[in-house]
Amino acid sequence: MALFHSSVIVTTAAVDTRTRDQVVFSYTPRPQAMSIYLQFVETGAVLLTSFPRILVIGTLSTTTAYIAMLVHSSGVYYLSYRNGITTTERSSFLGAGAVVGSSVELMGTLTSGGVIQMYQSINGGTATSGSAGTASILPVAWAAQTGALASGGASNSAFGAYRNVCVEAGGLTREQKRVRAGTD
Repeated sequence: MALFHSSVIVTTAAVDTRTRDQVVFSYTPRPQAMSIYLQFVETGAVLLTSFPRILVIGTLSTTTAYIAMLVHSSGVYYLSYRNGITTTERSSFLGAGAVVGSSVELMGTLTSGGVIQMYQSINGGTATSGSAGTASILPVAWAAQTGALASGGASNSAFGAYRNVCVEAGGLTREQKRVRAGTD
């Protein structure tokens, strides 16, 4: 059985399937204080060891500016930021990951001083956070003016059943994001 189930497409008497959707979009705002909020059901990305990409703004590279939510090979979610000026990656790792079928809320923040931090709530539980990353000045622009949800190629896509995805300027709290998403 495949790790990621596909949707049924009825075309004839035979059953056909398709792969899960991947979304790539234009993202033109300059790097600034921001928050990223995602609500989804974990469908297997935590089982992969290829650092699946949940959401990426910019282009993942050792020399370019990006911010990304990923799944570490150990099965925990983390936020990664690189300003493209230095090759140092800033990360905020969570202590524990979800299991397949869990309802997950993730929130990542980037401050105007270049500090990132990741938060999670699993199955409606108390929110936990990773340690804040070391400050790193904001770049003038992201490496590419694109964003991508669950889009990293065949082995690097963090497929999930996504309910809410919100990328927004400013440092909103998790509670404020939940209100905007209609979950509170």
